[in-house]
Amino acid sequence: MPSNESLDGATVGGFKSSHKPIHSFDLPQLHRKPSFSELFQTLSLLRLQPPSWDTASRPSTEDDAQGISRYLTRLIGSDLHWFYTGVNEEEAEARIETIHELASKRLAERCGRSAMPQMIRTWTIPASEFSNELNVELCEPPLTGDSLGLKTWGTSFVMARKLEELSKQYLSHLLCKYAPGSHDANTKVKVLELGAGTGLLGITAALLWEQDVVLTDLPDIVPNLQANVKKNGLGENTSSTGTRASILDWTNAENSDVFSQNPEDKFEIILVSDPFYDTQHPGLLAGVIPKYLKELDGRSRVIVSVPLRDAATRAMKDDFESLMKKSNYELLVHGRERCLDDWEESAQDENDSVYCWWSIWKPIS
Repeated sequence: MPSNESLDGATVGGFKSSHKPIHSFDLPQLHRKPSFSELFQTLSLLRLQPPSWDTASRPSTEDDAQGISRYLTRLIGSDLHWFYTGVNEEEAEARIETIHELASKRLAERCGRSAMPQMIRTWTIPASEFSNELNVELCEPPLTGDSLGLKTWGTSFVMARKLEELSKQYLSHLLCKYAPGSHDANTKVKVLELGAGTGLLGITAALLWEQDVVLTDLPDIVPNLQANVKKNGLGENTSSTGTRASILDWTNAENSDVFSQNPEDKFEIILVSDPFYDTQHPGLLAGVIPKYLKELDGRSRVIVSVPLRDAATRAMKDDFESLMKKSNYELLVHGRERCLDDWEESAQDENDSVYCWWSIWKPIS
């Protein structure tokens, strides 16, 4: 049975769809044998939308989170036998399956991101003086093991929204679109994203900059990354040119179809967002960048953003900064932006935000 969970102003079990907290006592009680329609609408209203790290869209707090979880558990365990009344057996079983499936989803949403099933999210990049509003649609599979690249992290969204501001101020010498008074066609520039994850930053760059971007990550991340590239109308051709996803392991950086010894095949812009999850990562990234960045007499640029979640990530950021300077890269500009993640169970609280450090580097010629 199709499941359409969008409802407008429905009143169910005594409460209306709103941002007001819901109590389990407000929900249709099973001993009263609520109808399929009533339970369906209730489960739709209980949906916790995945946050997009924009405070206005953060879900409201439930006054009775434990009670609602118990209610959902009881609903999953109920045989809903009264659904068989007045309809044929096939229809009743389809309705029961729909309610159990929705109740399971609502329960998973309350267990944190790692328990949630595959989801499709749409990320909105506001219009600017250069571009119309942009909507990027991404698939996030269920998280498995340590495949953190299957999730869209807050830093990539912050940087995707900031991309045109940075482009105008610091990349106009490479991207004609942002040069003052320029009416020239955009000169083609090679762009690489390292550790692209679900691809939000790289896909946004490809669409806003109107440039081909190579988005790279580990082998288990790339299939979903490639699907997201195609989902947004990119990478439709099968040639080696155009926006595409490719495997690039930082521990074996030269064993990738993206790598080339030819200086002309290297990249003018490298993008990196939220790259550090282990103390070895700053050194690996600082070692990969020179293998892929075109020198261009110091005109090439590297944009790196790191969320400062805790003392460990701050230390890794400092380590990376030191290594880049030792490797003959100049820190042109840096700043901080507030970002939010939905990883923690307490993600509903906007006070859980962290700051991401962003930086733009150039090679010293």
